[in-house]
Amino acid sequence: MWSAASTLTMRLANISIMAVVARTLSPRDFGVFAVALTVHAIVSSIAELGVASCLMRADVDPDEVAPTVAAVSLISSSILAAGMFIFARPLSAALGSVDAAGPMRVMSLVVLLVGIFAVPGAELAREFRQDKQFAANLLGFAVANTLLLVLATHGGGAMSFAWSRVAGQFVIGTVMTLMVDKLYVPRINRKQLKFVLSFGLPLAGANLLNYALMNTDYVFIGNLLGPVQLGIYMLAFNISSWSSSMMSTMLNSIAMPAFSRVKQDAAQLERALARGTVALAFVAVPICTLTSTLAKPLVRTVYGGQWEAAASVLAILSTYGAISVFCLLLANALSGMGKTNLLLITQLPWIGCLIPAMAIGIRINGIVGAAWAHILIVCLVALPVYLVMLKRAATLRLLLVVRAVLPLLFAGLLAGVAAYAVSHSVHGSLLQLLAGGFTGSAVYLVFAAPLAQDAIGSSRRLPGRLAAPLNSYSRRLRILGLGLPVSVPDPSTLPVDGTEITLMNHSLVDLEGRL
Repeated sequence: MWSAASTLTMRLANISIMAVVARTLSPRDFGVFAVALTVHAIVSSIAELGVASCLMRADVDPDEVAPTVAAVSLISSSILAAGMFIFARPLSAALGSVDAAGPMRVMSLVVLLVGIFAVPGAELAREFRQDKQFAANLLGFAVANTLLLVLATHGGGAMSFAWSRVAGQFVIGTVMTLMVDKLYVPRINRKQLKFVLSFGLPLAGANLLNYALMNTDYVFIGNLLGPVQLGIYMLAFNISSWSSSMMSTMLNSIAMPAFSRVKQDAAQLERALARGTVALAFVAVPICTLTSTLAKPLVRTVYGGQWEAAASVLAILSTYGAISVFCLLLANALSGMGKTNLLLITQLPWIGCLIPAMAIGIRINGIVGAAWAHILIVCLVALPVYLVMLKRAATLRLLLVVRAVLPLLFAGLLAGVAAYAVSHSVHGSLLQLLAGGFTGSAVYLVFAAPLAQDAIGSSRRLPGRLAAPLNSYSRRLRILGLGLPVSVPDPSTLPVDGTEITLMNHSLVDLEGRL
């Protein structure tokens, strides 16, 4: 909940900030920064060679591994940051915007900071200290976006984004360092070096390919269509990633250490994957559906009429955001089981198919074709390969996971139809957005909330008067073929003569433990 609160707060605040900045900066400024951000995203994905993730595993002693992780992270990030600074101009020219060289050099400082603060961040994630990470992110966000607004309103252009990223990363890293219980001096242990590299290098390779996947479209659009179209596409892609970005921070800091604790028990691993999938779908499906349905009034209301061209791209890409959340969960499951080699293998066919698909899509239909290329490849290639690799890593009944999500997809479809009908019955972008969003959300909650209660939290944690009606409603929906197979009647409340007798669950657990 701390991680979800942090992500949701940051996302909503960032939307507000971008709504202001989008009216100050031009699409060209966004496009120039997108080029710099593309290189930064790829380089920072391997800044610490993936070794920091070792510390998140429950089966690793941090006192033995952390000094080596700190040393490797510092050395690798320094080398990569220097290379990014030196080759900024030829890289930006190759990506279609020489003006991005300056922001790219500034962003190289962020790469260096990633390596410096890698260990404190991993320590907090290992202990699930999301409350402390929330505080660090909040302070960093406040500093970064205050600087962004000041620089943007004073003609900073694309450099406004770059310097704000540096300031935010420095504040977040400093606060996390002050919050950890123990600091480690960088020192390489040869025995531990082999272990951390054997785990980290495949993960770094997978991260590199993943960021290349996420930025292949930027590269093609920047070269073939120019910075203006790139800026429009970047805005649409950012909006479509609301659901995935809301969940990705939480997943990357919680899912991998959580899966590592149940990897030896196939039943617990299967249950964790099923419940996690439904919980993610419960949030991602309505965001995807309503964003696609209300794309035009959303863009016009939040960002202004000058960005209306992004609406057609957004309507397509919103589906990609929802699917990528599930792929990220599967990736964390593989990492938690220590199968980073399989994670790396999974990325290869994905990027191998996406590159030609992206080139063809852009030439046929511009940025709209790029959006369709993403959807087709993630559905037909990426997701099936992920499922095959997960099945290979562990004996899991993946069909149960798929079946559990289907009712939520049906609820999302109904919500989208309702939102579309209501939004087209009124006039004005703001009114369409509010009326359609409210109606669609209400319809979704009516059908989805009872179906997802078992994934979000056991009904035994609910008050008796609330748990019984929800379970009854869930059973009725299952009769219609919409229910989850994991929903069961609540055993903790038994109706007797119109009254409810609450069993002493904690006593039963204690008795079970004694037995």
